[in-house]
Amino acid sequence: MSTSHPRLPAVGHQRNWWAAGGWYLVVTIATAGTFAWLPFLHASRRLRRLRLRRLAAGYGTGAAVMWVLASVQPDDAQGNPVGSGGQIVSAIVGILAIVMTVGACIQLWPLIRELRHPRVAAPMDPALAIVLAARAHRVEARALAAKDPLLARDLRIGRPDLGRTYDDGGLVDLNGAPPPVIAEVCELDEATVAKIVKAREDLGGTFSNIDEAFVLADLPVSTWDRIRDRSILLD
Repeated sequence: MSTSHPRLPAVGHQRNWWAAGGWYLVVTIATAGTFAWLPFLHASRRLRRLRLRRLAAGYGTGAAVMWVLASVQPDDAQGNPVGSGGQIVSAIVGILAIVMTVGACIQLWPLIRELRHPRVAAPMDPALAIVLAARAHRVEARALAAKDPLLARDLRIGRPDLGRTYDDGGLVDLNGAPPPVIAEVCELDEATVAKIVKAREDLGGTFSNIDEAFVLADLPVSTWDRIRDRSILLD
């Protein structure tokens, strides 16, 4: 059974500073924090982290507050704040701008470093990769059999004894496979398989669900998970 492994970036690989997120700081500083939400939203899509989306929402709310305060601030014809009220509002907007700009830059800096120096995932153990691939094939084969039983029979899913080219991940059809095949695939002894075959014959040749095999064949509980993982029931 062959598996393919995704190619991983080389250790020590560095991305361009600007493309990796350097523009995050430029946008934040140039807009005095009013667009600090944009870098966090962009980073959340690249890193897929809910925390970054929440930060984007928080900085967006802060920017909205700044815009509202700026719009209600009384100004003279030259755009200077009028009276003590205008000066207070202007000071609040200025403080908010500084806090948001500095805070965003501090929080964005480690994100830029992470995006510029992406972590290299450790290669998966080949044995583990084979087992996981087989499990995925079993899920796929069961879904195919449920949707199109005739195609499943043509592909000989669950019948390794018949010879085939389709990889079902190591399934065995409890309704049709001979005892030695069931024993080999499910790692069962002859006595246990004999119980399964007898229960199958007593039902007229087919189980309608796997639990019937467990109950009617009086199988040890210790074998249930293994049988459930490797078996399929075809009509």
